[in-house]
Amino acid sequence: MSEPTAKDVLAKLDSIEGLLKQLVGLVGDGVTNAKAPRSPAAVPAAAAVTGPAPIRVRPPAKAAVAAAAPAKPAEPAPGAVKAVPATVGGPLVIEHDDGSEVVIPMPSTDATYRDVIQHVFTAATMDNREHAFLVLEQLTHSSQLQGPRAIEHYKAFSWVKLRRNTKAFLAGGDPTSFVIAYTEPREVTKDDDRVKVFVESVDGRMPSPVTLRREASAAGAWRVTQLSL
Repeated sequence: MSEPTAKDVLAKLDSIEGLLKQLVGLVGDGVTNAKAPRSPAAVPAAAAVTGPAPIRVRPPAKAAVAAAAPAKPAEPAPGAVKAVPATVGGPLVIEHDDGSEVVIPMPSTDATYRDVIQHVFTAATMDNREHAFLVLEQLTHSSQLQGPRAIEHYKAFSWVKLRRNTKAFLAGGDPTSFVIAYTEPREVTKDDDRVKVFVESVDGRMPSPVTLRREASAAGAWRVTQLSL
């Protein structure tokens, strides 16, 4: 084999130089690609989650800052604040908050049971509900007003029913127009302590009873003990 000439050596060196340039170029491209951010497409997708869907729980609502305050006792309605008969058998004086007074005649101690029933119907036809209840309270026997809620019971039932049914016993709303069908006893004397009066209705229904007794603390005046009107 003949020894290489200078021309061959130079050609070989040129070939090596070309290879080195290619190698440097490849190394440079690798470094650049390493620094560049990876494409989203190159990021592997997260593995699919298997199993039941997660349960989302809403956080509990905040507790109320404070419980509702208890209701205040109802303020007394404006109107009558005191009802006092001037004397036994005298007028009923109703005093109001503003200082005004209403004077309502009441049956005297020697009034008949019919007079008392007439005052009951007069009270039932009063426009002022509280005035009516105060009058009816005075016409009711004391034995029926004992107990802490006796008057409230009358206001909620008997007296309210009476005011609602008055027209069934009166002609044209006149408190004097009621008719007594009969009484027990049939004849009432000064010695009788109790009487049951049956009042006719204008529509022909069976008479309704009102029972009265004498009130010892009111000089023997008649007072209502049972009201079924």
